[in-house]
Amino acid sequence: MFSSALNDILFTLVSARPNSIICENLAREIDQTLKNDYQRAAEKALSKPVPALAASDWIDRPDAYLAARLERRELLLSLVLGEFVTGSGRYINRIIDLAWAITEEATWAEARDISTADMPEEDNFSFETASLLAWTWHLTGNAIGRKSKYVLNRIEDSVSSRILAPFSAQEAPEWTKRRGERTFERLTNLLSAYLLIDTRDKRRWISIRRIFLMLDSIIREFPADGVHPSGIEAWQKDLSYLSDASRLVLYATDGRVDLATDKKFRRMADYAVSAHMGNGLFLNPDGAPNPSLAGETIFKIGLFSANPALQKLGASLGAGQAAAPASSVTEKVFASIIHKDYLAASPRYPIRKRVSLPIGKLVAAYENGFQAALTGGSRITGHEDAGNLFLTYHGEIVFFDTGDAHSRAMYHSCPIVNGIYPEMLTPSLIQMHPTCTRIAH
Repeated sequence: MFSSALNDILFTLVSARPNSIICENLAREIDQTLKNDYQRAAEKALSKPVPALAASDWIDRPDAYLAARLERRELLLSLVLGEFVTGSGRYINRIIDLAWAITEEATWAEARDISTADMPEEDNFSFETASLLAWTWHLTGNAIGRKSKYVLNRIEDSVSSRILAPFSAQEAPEWTKRRGERTFERLTNLLSAYLLIDTRDKRRWISIRRIFLMLDSIIREFPADGVHPSGIEAWQKDLSYLSDASRLVLYATDGRVDLATDKKFRRMADYAVSAHMGNGLFLNPDGAPNPSLAGETIFKIGLFSANPALQKLGASLGAGQAAAPASSVTEKVFASIIHKDYLAASPRYPIRKRVSLPIGKLVAAYENGFQAALTGGSRITGHEDAGNLFLTYHGEIVFFDTGDAHSRAMYHSCPIVNGIYPEMLTPSLIQMHPTCTRIAH
């Protein structure tokens, strides 16, 4: 995915300087309601002191020590986003105070792992901190520099010496060779730091190349049809970070390299749509989607992979959901930029004319606005002589089999309508049930 475009990426990277990738004018595109939320959060953060780190807490109360360090980072992120969307300069002094305090910390390893302080590339917390400081330098660096060039250089030097230089000097750590353990997240945090703050071009290019090759080596584990080996919830997590990495590339190359066109990436992104029709995911009579997925994250993956069906699915899943909590600053920034598009998206479950899933043994038909999908029988009992039926009309669900494991085994996966088992489904009940009436017509 990345290696096929590697030469184009490296030769078109714009120099990493504050505001050269995520331009200030992007803040104008952010939804006004979100801007107001960020400004309120920044005002709240402004009213709080910089949390102190006490040695006695590190010795006797490591949870309190860790909580104070986490609060520092949460406050800094709130202030940086507030300054980004307002450009007022109101929050710069406190941003400087918090960035200075974080660079003064003896280690970015967690308290219980302080012995690994000489290997920051092995620690998630270190990567998250480096990415946060890189975004701070990138989004508010001009304003910080007007106050003090020394502070701006201190932030860069701290990220460089603790993270960027050690990683560039080592062979690939063991964790980069396997999926899981937040590997995609770590590599995306590393990528953001190199792209946003590293001014040493040779080291930056070599390290970015290594990161892309590492990402590709893990992506190869995805089957050719894009199905995720660990299921759709793991798919959401992994594809979210890959989407962020792709968007970073798009901005860093000034729009000249768009990885959303990569065939493998698009197949991986399409997996949720296929799984939805093939296995009846997200259809739950109690209201909550199953499995639980964040609509805004699904929408983002669809947007980055140019997949309209996935965007509509994300908008449908997100209806009534609270905003998904961002697990990284990169994710937060990109979620902010696309939030207006997400709110304006047309929510609809995807319609597919044909889907082929080896697990679901799916057969699909499409005619006059109706789509019917019939999967193989219960995989729990091994019965394949009947199926699970899903029917949509112009993208709206009108009928689905929601039988549990026992009912599928007992009734050979015959449909259940609003909890009514097949043996109880009399003609009078069918007439009374609006879903069945719509089907009859």
